[in-house]
Amino acid sequence: MKIALDPFMHRHLSLEQLPSKVAELGYEWIELSLVVISLNGSKRRVSSQTA
Repeated sequence: MKIALDPFMHRHLSLEQLPSKVAELGYEWIELSLVVISLNGSKRRVSSQTA
């Protein structure tokens, strides 16, 4: 099993800074799924559906 970090909590970092932060926290993998932020501030994941 691979454990990945969801970078949403570190969204203040640039994409270039993110891999260093992930490694600093001890993770080897980054989850880069699309997250849509609605106007009310809640977040929901968007997944692709394959037929």
